[in-house]
Amino acid sequence: MKQAIIAVCVLTIFSLDPFKGYAKQMAREDTIREKRIEDILPEKLDLKLYNSKDESILSGSLKGKWVLLDFWETFCAACINSMPHHTALRDKYKDSLQIFLVTKSKSSQLDAFLGHNPIASKSNLPFIIEDTILNKLFPHRIIPHVVWINPEGKIKAITGGEEVTEDNLNRMMEGNTILTIKKDDVKWDYRKPIGGQNSDDQNTLRRSVLKQYDPSIGSAITFRTYKATATDGNYNHVYFSNIRPIQMFYNAFMIREGAVGNLNPNRIITKVKDSSIFLQYSNANLEMPFFPMKFPYMRWKDRAGYLQENSFSYDLIISKDLSSRSFSKILIDDLNQYFPIKAKVEKRDQLCLVIFVKDAEKASKSLKSTSEESTFTVDGEKIFFTGKPFSAFIAEMKHFNAIPIVDETGIEYPVDITVNFSESKYLNRKLGSVVNMETFDYDIFKQELNKYGLDCKKEKRKVEMLIVHD
Repeated sequence: MKQAIIAVCVLTIFSLDPFKGYAKQMAREDTIREKRIEDILPEKLDLKLYNSKDESILSGSLKGKWVLLDFWETFCAACINSMPHHTALRDKYKDSLQIFLVTKSKSSQLDAFLGHNPIASKSNLPFIIEDTILNKLFPHRIIPHVVWINPEGKIKAITGGEEVTEDNLNRMMEGNTILTIKKDDVKWDYRKPIGGQNSDDQNTLRRSVLKQYDPSIGSAITFRTYKATATDGNYNHVYFSNIRPIQMFYNAFMIREGAVGNLNPNRIITKVKDSSIFLQYSNANLEMPFFPMKFPYMRWKDRAGYLQENSFSYDLIISKDLSSRSFSKILIDDLNQYFPIKAKVEKRDQLCLVIFVKDAEKASKSLKSTSEESTFTVDGEKIFFTGKPFSAFIAEMKHFNAIPIVDETGIEYPVDITVNFSESKYLNRKLGSVVNMETFDYDIFKQELNKYGLDCKKEKRKVEMLIVHD
């Protein structure tokens, strides 16, 4: 009997309020549910601050002023370049406006970033750091991503960075404007083929698809192995989203060269006879990002109209994995079916930067890798390369806006090398990464190579070039 009484007591203790735990769970799920326009920002979010007198702030204390939550990351040049503008707006409307720069980065990462980026370091806007909750409340793929919240805590707009203007801010405060809502397909998966985002294409033998510009999915350039059979360095799937035809051709050429990423116009020769066709698909000087920056342009009044007609998404899948050179050829041949401009690869005599060994003993001692990991990283001033053959370093240098670089060192062993452009007169920290340097500093590059027993000279060599024609 005594045992039965104890059992009843225990059951009673655990069933005093059977709905309490459920209610807490529902409240927590409601807090992290995606928020839309006219929703209220939850009041009890504990947000960690940086560049502020306070270490953290509760979201409920933001009421009383207009708030802009500007989602950004350290790799986003557009986000960084907008910081002075946002700072000026906040200073002008300090009695009625707060702007917070929201990032997933840690304070140590921001310390390092602000230490070498003069634009961001001059901003006195507060950062919300190590964020996870706001990114769940306002999911997005494309940054800048800006959430507008009124003094009552109600979400009034979700836009891109281009909407953050003084005129729009005044109209929003007066309550007589509706801003352009940012389109952002967060469910889009660039790893899956166009038209097959929700389907299994494992039985596809070969397929290529071209689609019109879609502003909701952003831009992407992806070479990958769609099937598990592909081996390292080989490809059987490429996906381009929302880019211009000349970018497609150039990335097809770059993968042949063993590099994916930044584009180098010095590897292009244009033979387009119809100048209007060339200007439509590129720009006058083949400058990155290969589309006009000022509008009106030709017959297009604004950028949105231009992109709608001249940017495309493209997908190619083949059944077997191929070497980068073989895959590149198939890709260029396939792209030639779709556009008035065409491309081919030919060897031409070009002025090149030829790298050679000046001091073999010094090179062997200073270059041979001691690193356990293979890395290639860049920051605002330097290139860091470790644990890979010198030929791989040359492949990475193809991202820079330099004349073709030719390796005549004969070095086959893995190397560790750092190239420091901090003293370059051409370094523009506004551009973020040093790889975005508009004018390559050959003198600094030569000085840095000399530290490793290497040297370089400008001479003509036969190199493969991308010929764009009509």
